[in-house]
Amino acid sequence: MTMSVNLASRTVGGSVVAASDESFGFKERLVDPSEPAFTPGTYDLRGEVVDGWETRRHTGGDWAIVRLGVGGRLHAIDVDTRFFTGNHPTGCRIDACVLDPVAEATAATVPWTTVVETVALKSDSHNVLHDIMGCRDDAKDATRGEANLGGYCNKQVDALTDKILLETDDAKRDQLIKQAFEIGIKEYGYIPLHQQALAWGVSKKVKLTQRADNQVLLYWATKQE
Repeated sequence: MTMSVNLASRTVGGSVVAASDESFGFKERLVDPSEPAFTPGTYDLRGEVVDGWETRRHTGGDWAIVRLGVGGRLHAIDVDTRFFTGNHPTGCRIDACVLDPVAEATAATVPWTTVVETVALKSDSHNVLHDIMGCRDDAKDATRGEANLGGYCNKQVDALTDKILLETDDAKRDQLIKQAFEIGIKEYGYIPLHQQALAWGVSKKVKLTQRADNQVLLYWATKQE
């Protein structure tokens, strides 16, 4: 059995250890496993409530450090800008490193490696199809497929992606996204990760979240009365 795993999700132990700023939206929302939501006209002490990370937009850019909850092989990175329109980030770069769990992630000596060069981001949308599943030989769009390390290419998926980025009707856009992903899945545009859960012992009095890398973190354990 194969399945995709969101390595950064809070569900598997992912966390945001630091961010340059979070004036308008908490950084922890980056790893929230629930679908984003937005209710216009809802305000708190930070202003209008947004279901995502939002900064003051500093000159030179902002950054956030996400610690993955489990180990694995990256097949896709989804920068989700849903509900962010005029205030969405116009681009991003993804760097990665391997650190000891107790190491200081913000230290100047951290050996960061760029895994996705700076790419343009679209507002109010998933940014997966364009970068991960887009053809890399598009003469009209040099940013298409920049994170497509496997080289998958289907011009029909590209055409659907272009329509997705322009469609403003939610129902129609969801249908286009479904069509594009159905093609990618049928043609094995990417291979999902494999997750194997192992149990070393069972007790009705102890509840323990099973991580995909089979490591046991005691702070995930709770005792049942």
